[in-house]
Amino acid sequence: MYLALAEPWDGGKQMSNYNLIINGASCTANSPWKTWADLVQERYKININNMGQKGLGNEAIITKALMSAYNTNNPIIVVMLTSVDKWDWYTSSTKYIKKINKEKHKGYVLNNETDGLYWSTGSWFPLYKKYYKTHYFSIRQMVLNTLKHILLLIKTCQSKKWPFLILNDVQIFDYTEEDLIKNFDRATKKPTNNLIDEITKTFYNDIKKYMHKESLIFTGKKNNLPINHSKFGPHPGTAVHYVYCKERVFPFLDKFFSVKKNNLDSIVKLEQKLWENTNK
Repeated sequence: MYLALAEPWDGGKQMSNYNLIINGASCTANSPWKTWADLVQERYKININNMGQKGLGNEAIITKALMSAYNTNNPIIVVMLTSVDKWDWYTSSTKYIKKINKEKHKGYVLNNETDGLYWSTGSWFPLYKKYYKTHYFSIRQMVLNTLKHILLLIKTCQSKKWPFLILNDVQIFDYTEEDLIKNFDRATKKPTNNLIDEITKTFYNDIKKYMHKESLIFTGKKNNLPINHSKFGPHPGTAVHYVYCKERVFPFLDKFFSVKKNNLDSIVKLEQKLWENTNK
């Protein structure tokens, strides 16, 4: 079972005392249909803080989750990591902040600060970011940045004895989002850990046991469920999220939270219809 539980867990705490912190990109929040995070909210009697936002990269996802955990009593952290080529650029420029907040991907603040924010645009690099990508961007550097932030998450949660679970929406060390968008079938057939090399494997070896071998998209493919949307690209419908939850998320959270008596199957069926009706 590839779940990361900070040891030792104090089994004497009441389930209701835990507060769940969730973070991720567009497969976690801002979705036209319900995601795994929404299904978690539907399943449990729970205090939840979903801080997800489309366009986020792994630096912003992990940093914000940890920032929130430091300010939360008895936190449990569940993050869904994403493609390594999503570049989070933190800026404190008032001039740029005003421009960023008018764009499709809004600024992302860490702790209600007014003097800075993350400019997270997914794997797209508009305006000034385009220049930096052309002259300075490196996939190896992005892999290293993701690995170091994952290690920070693991070590912090272990030292604080915070239960945590690391998920991923795609096979983050196999291919980039740019690869996925250009040719979905070819990208998803790339070798396991294709982006890990002699430099990055030193860090990867330290975190690999905490990483799920199967991503959200991998789970969808394995179960022969539709994944690639005609308008939204590699954003699977709620049916895939549900299978992923049952395989990866619910077994972990059932240890901490009481389950509601509701019919998730009917909710998923309605939400999947939304995905299918817009996939034209």
